Amino acid sequence: MSDHTSVAQPSTTKPTTTKARKARRRELLSVGADPKTVKGEAFGFLTGILYLAPAMLSGRNMCSHATDGCREVCLNTSGKGALSSVQTARIAKTHAFTADLSGFMETLAADIDALERKAARLSMRPLGRLNGTSDTPWENIPVRGKRNIMAAFPRVTFYDYTKNPARMRRFLAARNWPSNYVLTFSRSECNQADALAVLRAGGNVAIPFSTRKGAALPASWFGFPVVDGDVSDARPDDSRGVVIGLRAKGKAKHDTSGFVVRVTCATCDAPIRPEDGARDCDACLDARDDAVWAAEEAAEEAAREAEGPEPDPYDAWLDRVSSLRGAA
Repeated sequence: MSDHTSVAQPSTTKPTTTKARKARRRELLSVGADPKTVKGEAFGFLTGILYLAPAMLSGRNMCSHATDGCREVCLNTSGKGALSSVQTARIAKTHAFTADLSGFMETLAADIDALERKAARLSMRPLGRLNGTSDTPWENIPVRGKRNIMAAFPRVTFYDYTKNPARMRRFLAARNWPSNYVLTFSRSECNQADALAVLRAGGNVAIPFSTRKGAALPASWFGFPVVDGDVSDARPDDSRGVVIGLRAKGKAKHDTSGFVVRVTCATCDAPIRPEDGARDCDACLDARDDAVWAAEEAAEEAAREAEGPEPDPYDAWLDRVSSLRGAA
């Protein structure tokens, strides 16, 4: 199914045209259909990407480590994802995944068969990204008598992003991990310690920065080099121990949660260190503090004026003496 169709029902008739056969074969994967993966074609990669409904959108949590920040700026609704037909298709795919996992995996395997054949015809390298908008542990799901889909397709290189630190540790340890499945850890507003641990262990971490389109990304983050992840989405050949820098797109441009790492002040646009994790530069923070202090002082002064002048203690003493004399 493409992103514009619903889950296909079993058919009793065989497709009679090449177009129909291709449509039937690629019911789940999108191939060459979005800017994210098309960039890789210039480097000889043909990528099939699977888009499911993220987080709890389908009623089942497909992103176990989703945060408020990533849910708010999720690319699920960017580009064609803004179309209701696309959202309906992604939810339908996710329902198919949960209702009939073995059937879903067989359909996915058929799609990867087609991807591999097309890549061979074009003399390209086939890549599979199965978590386009999800964070599913595909390494644990068997298909066609194999332990996972990576084992079923050893000539296809698979790659994904994940916020699951346990998955990332297993990948880095390379114990019982498919050799043709590459993971990149995704930093969020809640997992910076995990992200730094991944980098120190030689893994890669994807970070969205507030860098504008066309502007240079930071050279480093906490001493780790930043490479431009917008050049291509294909991650398998990245150097190890680097930050995959991404420019914030769509709703992420307006993030206030800390999910996007700012490189310029949100108020005056002055440069700030991305390691600081701040939205504003020191000058703007100081100016804001000064404004708050001045406002508090003004409010206290207004309250004093409303209460009227404080009584003079000497006048109060004279009044007391006078009242006592009068009583005598």
